[in-house]
Amino acid sequence: MATLIRTIPINTNTTYANLFIVIEPLIYWININTSELSVFNMAGILIQYFPLPDEIIRTVNFAGFNTDGKYLYITDGFLNRIWVLDTRCNIIRTVDIPPAIFNPVSLGHDGKYYYLTQLGDPYIYKCDTSCNIIKSILVPAMAGSLWACTHNGKYLYCYNPHTAEFKMFDINFTLILSSIIPVYVDDITSISFNNLFLYCGILNRSNIYVYRLN
Repeated sequence: MATLIRTIPINTNTTYANLFIVIEPLIYWININTSELSVFNMAGILIQYFPLPDEIIRTVNFAGFNTDGKYLYITDGFLNRIWVLDTRCNIIRTVDIPPAIFNPVSLGHDGKYYYLTQLGDPYIYKCDTSCNIIKSILVPAMAGSLWACTHNGKYLYCYNPHTAEFKMFDINFTLILSSIIPVYVDDITSISFNNLFLYCGILNRSNIYVYRLN
């Protein structure tokens, strides 16, 4: 059972915590309402912010960094596209997602491959840097989960909002860790993971909830 150890109040004018990434000692928060990338410290205090490019419309549904933290990946569920940005929100390139992966809900990137999921689909799609599907991996117990990749590219992790399960796998999908998140189960909309701490964004709350995984 995971243990809630603290909350981080985020000073922002949006209450929809669906796009954030924690790379200690910083929190990167995508504000869909204002089309900004805001950077906070671990106390939730705003340090700086950057406007998202005009080309990125308000249908983005996932954001994450690559393994060295230099590039931000944003998935667009309307255009079925991955936007690759630098940390100052300049567009570096775009990658079209194949039609077989419609409206992706999460993305991991280990430096060589993309790992994509779509809503209600029990498969994880391993794709090359041009987003060609290399392999489809069936994980039926975690269908509908939020998936992501750790920043060192060694582990994949996911949260199932229907069962409150958090699971961590190595890159070959061998189970490493399993835990239960005890509260706010149905309202968790985004997760980020560093070391043994799980950071959860909650629907209609401008806080990040920090859990220790037991």
